[in-house]
Amino acid sequence: MMMMMMIDDDDDDADDDADDDDDDDDDDDDDDDDDDDDDDDDAAAADANDANDAAADDADTYIEIYIEQLCLDLYRDLYRDLYSAKSSDIFTFDILLMCSESLIEKHDCQKLLDYFEVPAKESKDIIESDAPFFSAIHHLREAGKVSVDDISHLMRACSDKGLSKLVAVLTVYQQGQVLNKDQLKALEGKRQELSHQLTESEDDKKQLTGRLKTSKEELKDAKSSLRATKDELVKSHWNMPRNPALQEVLKLPEKL
Repeated sequence: MMMMMMIDDDDDDADDDADDDDDDDDDDDDDDDDDDDDDDDDAAAADANDANDAAADDADTYIEIYIEQLCLDLYRDLYRDLYSAKSSDIFTFDILLMCSESLIEKHDCQKLLDYFEVPAKESKDIIESDAPFFSAIHHLREAGKVSVDDISHLMRACSDKGLSKLVAVLTVYQQGQVLNKDQLKALEGKRQELSHQLTESEDDKKQLTGRLKTSKEELKDAKSSLRATKDELVKSHWNMPRNPALQEVLKLPEKL
């Protein structure tokens, strides 16, 4: 009986020791949680300060970035319109000659050479070349008898010689030239409009830059005035009764 009581006492002591160990572990866990919470609060405060500093830096450059982006957009629209007009221009004189080469026979080409009074030797060389019509037009261009920009003279010559297919091609080319001139005129108006907008944007940028500079100077003056006021309060603090409101002012941070 005595042995059983001693065993029971030992079991109770072991249980008490285990409970004490569990309590100690819980206390340690609570302390660790408190330390983690403090670290999280410090990290959050540091992040908030960093965010405020970054926002202040961004405010100084926001206006300049906005104006520069506006100028880039205007330049992009201008060059996109001009490039589109250039890439869609298929009515070139050289392409016309290559497309018309198959429309005219050698005897028809000879009619044109006779019409423009090309010397016999040069006329023979042109007719015997691999591309008689192309060579003939090249010779007439070099001689100043057919203009690249105005082909009315060539159309009249083809009409007089009955070259109806070539007249039709030249008519389409001439209409394309007129259309291109209209497009170029419209693009020039667009270019002038964009140039005017760009000038206005540059003026706005100068004004905003000036205002930003003025605001920075005013802020600097305000900080200096506040610092001077605080220094005066500190000096007069020793000659005045203790004032709670004054104590709060003196606790203001140095960097406002």
